[in-house]
Amino acid sequence: GNTVRGNVISDNADTGIFLSGGSAASDLTNLIEDNFVGTDASGTRDLGNTLMGIRVSSGFGPIIRGNVVSGNNNTNIQLDATTSGVLIEDNLVGTDASGNAALIDPQGLATSGIVIVGRDNTVRGNVISANPVDGLTIDGLNVADGRGSGNVVQDNLIGVGLDGVTPLGNGRYGVRIWRGASDNTIGTDGNDLGDETEGNTIANNGDAGVLVLDSTSLGNTIRRNAINDNGGLGIDLDGDGLTANDQSDADTGPNHLQNFPELKAARAGNTTTVIGTLSSGPSATFTLDFYASEHLDSNGFGEGARWLGSIDVTTNPAGIASFREGFPVPTEGGEFITATATDGTGNTSEFSAGVMTTGRNRDGVLVIGGTIGDDIVQIASGSIDVTINGERFLFDDDGISSIDVNLLTGDDKTELRLPDDSRDLPSWSISATSLEDWSIDSSDRSSTEHTVTV
Repeated sequence: GNTVRGNVISDNADTGIFLSGGSAASDLTNLIEDNFVGTDASGTRDLGNTLMGIRVSSGFGPIIRGNVVSGNNNTNIQLDATTSGVLIEDNLVGTDASGNAALIDPQGLATSGIVIVGRDNTVRGNVISANPVDGLTIDGLNVADGRGSGNVVQDNLIGVGLDGVTPLGNGRYGVRIWRGASDNTIGTDGNDLGDETEGNTIANNGDAGVLVLDSTSLGNTIRRNAINDNGGLGIDLDGDGLTANDQSDADTGPNHLQNFPELKAARAGNTTTVIGTLSSGPSATFTLDFYASEHLDSNGFGEGARWLGSIDVTTNPAGIASFREGFPVPTEGGEFITATATDGTGNTSEFSAGVMTTGRNRDGVLVIGGTIGDDIVQIASGSIDVTINGERFLFDDDGISSIDVNLLTGDDKTELRLPDDSRDLPSWSISATSLEDWSIDSSDRSSTEHTVTV
């Protein structure tokens, strides 16, 4: 095999590195490693090649590892339709050599990070950030011959710096899968071999974290990633914003427009309990993934910043599966839980609407997560009995400094019930957040039942 290592390959009139050939039958591997492609030798100045940084036009199995590939005027790395078995690993794509700052392009050209048209390639451990267009595109080219299929994208930082924190969003989508690209894996493959390291961080991108577009793009699995703070949905099927669930999940579209779960309530603590239902195809098994985030999108639906766990559920003949599951991952009161569903052929849904956890937070406040429905908070000496959307949680009052009841707008009612004999009731300050601020001090005994409707 050939090795290209330790070079500065920049400011060329066409593509920086063009690779063609190689077969699965050969034991020779072409290696492109530790180069600066599109920058100067310090990796901090843009000297982009006029077309692509690295282009693999055909062949099997080259390795692209440890390079800085940034500032190129078309695409930083591209794998053409007849490529397969390529490993793109541990590169900085779109950033400077530190991995924590964008490479400034004085021409402001529309550059994408990585474009894959081939099949069965692996993108692992890269920083793919600060690209003016998309971070990563998988393209089927509307040709039904397996192009853009079977690719695996794992353990990448897409829209953040090498430190995992610095926001360096790509200009449009974190990941775009379209034009018939199918059977790709974004995140874990769920085979219990290294699953905990396979998720990507996909954050701060200008539009959706992951976009799946076109009705022929099917079987794309998006699981166990940390997806948060993107300008659009965390996962967007069909590029039209939120896609509502439909009865029996009979609609068609990218990833079959798989329905997402509907969450009723969640309890925080050392074990996080989530309660809800999935309405989808009848008598079928689905994998549900659950996530925690500090906030939701403005539409009340989620992304998923932190993976909590997954379960398999099987729907009944009417297409309904109910679940109540505890995950041994701590959360605190006031976090938001969301979920996705993935069917048996790998089609992952958009994120669900979020539900706020009920439980103590780090400041000793008992946060009551509001829902659309009637909620009851009944306070007695030594205990707080909370019913959220028909689900009952009991808390002792030890260490609770105040109670914060979160109300949602709409047809929602919360009752605060105080006992007649409340001499032993601690002096909690009780507040509710809705369209208007509202509060009651526990010393107010003018009524033993306080109801707020918003």
